[in-house]
Amino acid sequence: MKAGFTLLEVMVALVVLGFLLAGLSAGTRFGLSVWHRQTLLQSEHDSLEATERLFRALVADTEPPGDGDGPALAGFPDRVTMLTRVPVSAILMPHRNVVAELAVDGGSRLAVQLEPMPHAQKLGQPRRVRETLLDGVVRIELAYWQPAGGWVRAWTRRQPPVLVRLRIVFPPGDRRHWPDIMAATMRESVAAVP
Repeated sequence: MKAGFTLLEVMVALVVLGFLLAGLSAGTRFGLSVWHRQTLLQSEHDSLEATERLFRALVADTEPPGDGDGPALAGFPDRVTMLTRVPVSAILMPHRNVVAELAVDGGSRLAVQLEPMPHAQKLGQPRRVRETLLDGVVRIELAYWQPAGGWVRAWTRRQPPVLVRLRIVFPPGDRRHWPDIMAATMRESVAAVP
């Protein structure tokens, strides 16, 4: 009897090896797609979380208006402009004291535009910085809390409201969801909220 493999044994071994490689390939492809999906979801979550942190910081550091200045915060249902300070962790400007506007532009991007306050501008430095925070936003809905009357849709008073609420509306079917963001303008006035 000769030592070796018959043709049938070699073919069976190749079929078994093929099944093993197909299983490994499918498992690897599944693992890579899950990893890619998780990375995408984490990136979307990080963008929403960064937007929330920036919004809260800008609203919290709203400067009370000085003599002759306009309102500290001018708010409408779809945009808000405020005299504030840029957080140190998000320095985009050469100055921290800025006029910040948060709104959705025509390209469905939630963006913040920062401009140094007129008295803080220096020659040769950029006047405005515009940063896109989120893409694919249908609109934002803002509301402003006044202790005597509850939530209102617009704010034009000289002193800022106690709270500002931001709701980000995404297109139907978009998997991103985020709860309303509440931000207090002056930390000492939070006690006035029921």
